[in-house]
Amino acid sequence: MVTTFNAADLPTVGQQDAFVFWSQLPKTAGVPPIEHIDPLALPRSALTMMAVLEVVDQDFLVRLAGTALTDMLGKEFTGAKISDLPDADDGTERLFWAVRHRRPYYSRSTLTWAPKSFRRYGVLTLPFGDEGPVSRLLLIFDFEKTQT
Repeated sequence: MVTTFNAADLPTVGQQDAFVFWSQLPKTAGVPPIEHIDPLALPRSALTMMAVLEVVDQDFLVRLAGTALTDMLGKEFTGAKISDLPDADDGTERLFWAVRHRRPYYSRSTLTWAPKSFRRYGVLTLPFGDEGPVSRLLLIFDFEKTQT
């Protein structure tokens, strides 16, 4: 997990654009208000590979998943809890890091359960919240194709 980076360090234009967008938003206690998670305002380059998560108790609820992300994963996850996904523990720990520290991160990990030709993915995680704790996370994914 990388916690200190700039937009040029990120592998996709969508992630770069989303990080610049997030960085330029007004912030309260280090994070932008959730009202800025607006698909009409978010960079178009990030929309299809994004997910919006809501912090719910000790879990995360997928509020929105981009169309390309859904296609890559082979399933619609809008409305699902992250804890219900296969092998969610490691990813959940990183998500809670963003909530606790109120900071973005980029990580790469292995995905073994999706029915597509990749095994590694990367995710840029951007925290949002109003006064109080972080309540939403904006995730922008990239996928690495498996060499055959």
